[in-house]
Amino acid sequence: MTLFTSVIKRYPKKYLGISLFCFLFSWIYESFSHGVLSIYMMIPGGVVLLGGFFSLFFRSLSTKFYHSSLACFVFYLYLKGILEIYGTTNQYVIYYLYASGLFLLLSFLFHKR
Repeated sequence: MTLFTSVIKRYPKKYLGISLFCFLFSWIYESFSHGVLSIYMMIPGGVVLLGGFFSLFFRSLSTKFYHSSLACFVFYLYLKGILEIYGTTNQYVIYYLYASGLFLLLSFLFHKR
């Protein structure tokens, strides 16, 4: 039980810090984008903050898959946003979304109740 309470104390602080970094990065990137905005650049900070809350429900190996899923999804959002601001597309960006879904599925499969 002490391991679980230490995880509860540790993860929210990390996710809050990462979320603040994502908000700051998005704000700085879009302030230098010459007025071109992308919804994909605006939401990663909120995704990380919300994802940090849900990470409290996972343990052990499923936690690692969940963190990987969240990281892939945030990377997908940033890459999609940067490409949208730049005015181009890439057909391979969708694979990060697929990887995120796969890791999320694995986190539910390895979840211990």
